[in-house]
Amino acid sequence: MSFPSFTAGGKLADSSQTKTIARTYNALVANIQAIFTNLLARGQLDSVILGGIDLALGPNTIQHTLGRTLTGWSIVRLDAAASIYDMQASNPDPGTYLVLYASAPATISLEVF
Repeated sequence: MSFPSFTAGGKLADSSQTKTIARTYNALVANIQAIFTNLLARGQLDSVILGGIDLALGPNTIQHTLGRTLTGWSIVRLDAAASIYDMQASNPDPGTYLVLYASAPATISLEVF
């Protein structure tokens, strides 16, 4: 699931009594918003670990649960001597599924982002 977008909330009004406080608060909110916007733009920080995925010899369709088209994937655990590559170029539904080809049966844990 993707991170929610950061909402900065309302700005304080610049009145004569609170001018310094309002400027400081508004600068702080703008800084925090810029930091979160930058962090949330990094796809790998919005990742999910999928464990216990059994792969058969040949193409395997895996629901990646991201709710968006995945940017990439990485095997974080592999229990067999197998070569694994993706077939995303021919995947008809990349927003929901990752298609991996395995050269041998294996069980993997997969990070998708």
